[in-house]
This record gives sequence, structure tokens and C-alpha cells, in this order.
Amino acid sequence: MGLNRSPIRAEQPHLGELYTLLSDFGGLKMARPKSQAYAKFAAKTPPVRKPHCLNTEQGLAVHFFHRWGEELAENFGRKDLKRSFRRLALRLHPDRNPQGRAEFEALRLHFQRLLSLFKVEETQP
Repeated sequence: MGLNRSPIRAEQPHLGELYTLLSDFGGLKMARPKSQAYAKFAAKTPPVRKPHCLNTEQGLAVHFFHRWGEELAENFGRKDLKRSFRRLALRLHPDRNPQGRAEFEALRLHFQRLLSLFKVEETQP
């Protein structure tokens, strides 16, 4: 009268079968113990940048950024400089501020002066 069904196994599946089963449904995510090499890598702190030695023109350029409300730290990086430049460029661009063409040109000049801090000097052969 009924269908011949095998009884459900109450055994634990083999670990290989379980891994295959789980990998079919998006992978097996297990917490692995962290190695000693990883612990050394994770414990390292990023290097601290030294403050820049600015000449007079570069000091005036930093002052220009401060005057327009963009704070540059003593040890600013290339990314910080670009971010500040882009914020100010949006504010001072002649398309948005037709009377501000002179300020925009000054901003570009000061940006180029500060960007020269990060250019690698080419060695002569």
C-alpha cells in the first residue's frame, strides 16, 4: 500500500560530505586560527610622516588653503592635498563663481607648488 521508503539515517554525515554539501550552497565560512605571522602584520602601525620642510612659496600656498577654510596638517599627504584642492576648486570654479576667476587661478598655482613636494626627483645618469 505505501511506498517503500528507507528510514532516515540518524548518523552524523562524514565531514567531507558536509563540506561538499555546504560548498554547494555558497561556501563554507569557518573561523581560522590566526597565525603568528598575521598577528605580527596586524600589530604594525603605519609609519608616522614627518612634517614637510616648506620653502617660502610653499608656505604661502599652505596659508592660501587655510585662508579659504581648508585645513592641511603639518604632515599632509598627496591625498589630503588633492582632496582639499578639489573641495576648493568646486567652490571657486569660474562656472559657479564668475567673479572668482583670479582666486581659481591662484588656487591652481598654489596646488602645483605644493604638489611639487611629492614629485620624485629624477636622478641623472
